[in-house]
Amino acid sequence: MAGSHKINSVHIMIIISGMALFGWTGCWEPDSQYPTKADQMCDGQAPPADVQAGICEGAQKICAQDADGAWGWHEPDYATIPGYEATEVTCDGLDNDCDSVIDNGVTSDFYPDLDGDTYGDATAEPVPACTAPASHVADHTDCDDGDDAIHPGAAERCNGIDDNCDTTADEGFALGVQCGATDVGPCEYGLTVCSADGLGTECLGNIDPEDETCDGLDNDCDSVIDNGVTTNYYPDLDGDTYGDAAAEPVTACSAPAGHVADHTDCDDGDDAIHPGAAELCDSLDNDCDTLADEDFALGVQCGSSDVGECAYGTTVCTADGSGTECLGNTEPVPELCDGLDNDCVGGIDNGVTTNYYPDLDGDNYGDASAAPVAACSPPTNHVTDHTDCDDGDDAIHPGAAERCNGLDDNCNTAVDEDFALGVQCGSTDVGECAFGSTVCTADGSGTECSGDVPPEVELCDGLDNDCDNVIDNGVTTNYYPDTDDDGFGDALAAPVPACSAPLGHVSNNLDCDDTRDDVFPGAAELCDGLDNDCDSIVDEDLTELAWYPDLDGDNYGDALAAPVMNCANPGGLLLDHTDCNDADGAIHPGAAELCDGLDNDCNAIIDDGLTRPLCLKQDGVCAGARQTCGGVAGWLECDDAAYLAWNAAFESVEATCDGLNNDCDAQTDEGVKTNYYPDLDGDNYGDASAAPVAACSPPANHVTDHTDCNDVDGAIHPGAPDLCDGVDNDCNPATADGSAEPTLGLACDGTDADLCNEGT
Repeated sequence: MAGSHKINSVHIMIIISGMALFGWTGCWEPDSQYPTKADQMCDGQAPPADVQAGICEGAQKICAQDADGAWGWHEPDYATIPGYEATEVTCDGLDNDCDSVIDNGVTSDFYPDLDGDTYGDATAEPVPACTAPASHVADHTDCDDGDDAIHPGAAERCNGIDDNCDTTADEGFALGVQCGATDVGPCEYGLTVCSADGLGTECLGNIDPEDETCDGLDNDCDSVIDNGVTTNYYPDLDGDTYGDAAAEPVTACSAPAGHVADHTDCDDGDDAIHPGAAELCDSLDNDCDTLADEDFALGVQCGSSDVGECAYGTTVCTADGSGTECLGNTEPVPELCDGLDNDCVGGIDNGVTTNYYPDLDGDNYGDASAAPVAACSPPTNHVTDHTDCDDGDDAIHPGAAERCNGLDDNCNTAVDEDFALGVQCGSTDVGECAFGSTVCTADGSGTECSGDVPPEVELCDGLDNDCDNVIDNGVTTNYYPDTDDDGFGDALAAPVPACSAPLGHVSNNLDCDDTRDDVFPGAAELCDGLDNDCDSIVDEDLTELAWYPDLDGDNYGDALAAPVMNCANPGGLLLDHTDCNDADGAIHPGAAELCDGLDNDCNAIIDDGLTRPLCLKQDGVCAGARQTCGGVAGWLECDDAAYLAWNAAFESVEATCDGLNNDCDAQTDEGVKTNYYPDLDGDNYGDASAAPVAACSPPANHVTDHTDCNDVDGAIHPGAPDLCDGVDNDCNPATADGSAEPTLGLACDGTDADLCNEGT
């Protein structure tokens, strides 16, 4: 009985230890006043089992008796671990047989299927896995994994490609075979090639028969050119589009020059004659109907009378052929005074004669005393007028202007009635003047004063020519001395009046300096301080130049100085005035610009166009940074503000983890990187045993945490519920299942809310 009890105790202890290791813990809350059987029979906490690989990780030895009845720690039964396999048979990403190799011997090979046609790349290396990775399949017979239309079993197309991966391209298609209808005439055979859609073959290079076209070719390839398609054409020499009815046809594909298809023209030498033309009265068959002038009445008597000068005629064609006209007839006209019966009424010159009178002097006025002559036209030297009182003088007749000549010029019976003759005339008898009396002028146009002496223009001759009782008044000339003999008189001298110039005098007084023969009006103005041309202005009309001082002697005049205007250099001045600082010879246009706060080259910009020296720091984000010109202070050494202005990423002390050397010290992101740890099971807890990876941002499958005691099981990590499964689920050794729990082996009453209903 005692031995049986001992065996039962061992069995119970084994069961309890197994419960602690593989899933049954916490029948009640631990109570330190109840020591466990393990505490009583084995010394200390259960040690780890010998096998810790794969799913056996965390397994603990169990407290049990050996064959001799001695208590001690023994290996557990690994077969009780969920998922355990003595030999790996399940492909699940776990080391089920706890030999440190996951899925050994149970994976499948998968191959890339990049074109998604469910056939893997025949040339790719296999990827061993439990299930197919993305874009991978178990097959590896695809001979072109870049085209989803190419794979085993695909329909072979005619395209020069092995579509069904049987190592042969375009099998089943007859290529390079002669094709086409014939090679007669322009036709040619071709060869079969793949069609554009790849579904079959087509004939390439063949030329097949076509409908015969009139083009000088054998289009239908029957060895006869243009058979049955030519046209007859006829000459159209007059260009009226109607062909010569009498000509032989010319057979051709198109009308030869000067030919048409029509041949109804009865006269191909006249373009006005052809079928449909208007019939003219011209003795021709204009419309080619075999009749001439059929629309006109010709040879009929015409005209109105045959009395006197009149006569009948007959109808003939008009000159333009548009109709008929009367030819040979003479028609009545108004009676003329010509000795004929023009109006055909039986009387000659009836009522049309005129009375004419002699005009012997040819002034168109007939002799008032002569008898008239009746006639059709004026006899020689006769006119219809008869009012001339003197037919021997053509200047005397009615209406003539009365002249002062002792005759009755206008035939009004009065002589010189319009003229005052024998009257005293003249203006005065003072000085050289005398009176006269009126007589007829020589041309008879009026009267004139005969014997008088009139006043004349006063001359400078010692006589009273203008009869005003004053001799030579207003006709003398003022003369002035011309001492320098330059042709201009002294402007300051008193005049000398005379009829002619005294010796050494001239008639003008325009010389402003009669002592110099180079000074006078019109002389060339010289730059000499004199009024050379006597216009009261000295050195005018000469180009006045602006002259400027050059105090620093750099050959550039002062830009700020007032100019001295003169036609010549007053001395020590320059025409240039571009020097912006005439107190410094190193400052002028063209001088080299320096970093000194001055406008060295006088372009109105200070310190411009300078090549900036590089800053001391040239690493990282400071590469290319350059010093700033500080004006009078010269080039400023670069400080933090200068580097920051050059690149906004600059930091005096590295503080930003961005893959840049922000502090320009030859190191990148020193002291600011974060340590990341692998998180292979994706539970956001990093592998506690892995080496950290320093980076600015987490690499794929990495986190900052590194407290995961099992990074291949996403259910095991700090804070996870600690299950009764023999595993440290929360990575807290203090709460791990096993013999360390003080309540193992004691009876459970089932009245509490723990996992055990009844048991020990």
